[in-house]
Order: sequence, then C-alpha cells, then structure tokens
Amino acid sequence: MPHPGGRPKGKGKAPRDRVTGDEWPNGHSTDPTVIAGQEVARRLFEALGGRSYRSVGRDAGVAHSTIGDIVTGRAFGDFASLVKLERALGARLWPEGHRED
Repeated sequence: MPHPGGRPKGKGKAPRDRVTGDEWPNGHSTDPTVIAGQEVARRLFEALGGRSYRSVGRDAGVAHSTIGDIVTGRAFGDFASLVKLERALGARLWPEGHRED
C-alpha cells in the first residue's frame, strides 16, 4: 500500500543522518518524527542503566541490534519493540506531547 502523500520524507536515511549540529541524539531537527526518535533514544539509553543490549533484549524479547540501532540513531524502532522495551525496563520511552495541533 503506497504512502498517502507519496514517499515519506527522509525515507531511506538513518535518523542520525537527519540532524544538524551536534551528533545524535542531540542534533537539531524540525522533523517531528526525528525529534520524537531523539527523545526515545535518550530515554532508552537512560533506562538501560548500564545494562547490556543483549541482557535487555533477552528480557524484552527484542533483538539486541534493534536496541543498538535505536540508541545510536540507525533506526527509529518499531512500535512493538518500543512497547516490549517499555515493559521490560519499567520505563516510559515514548515522549508525550509530540503532536502538531
């Protein structure tokens, strides 16, 4: 099924390649998807608390590479992975208030 507005903006570029200034996740972006992804990456890094990606991935049922991809900005992560990670870590990863009204 094609995207309603054509190809999504920035499709194919890693999130970390869609910021300017500082490196991921602190660089600047005006894209709300990237901004939300930056906040998820920061929250996930903090929630890991020094635990390894493998350990958390095993507990969450998520590939350790997915965790690394989210933290380092190689990928945004899918909804199911974020839900599993939130449950396993007991932490809210998805940012509130990232809507444009």
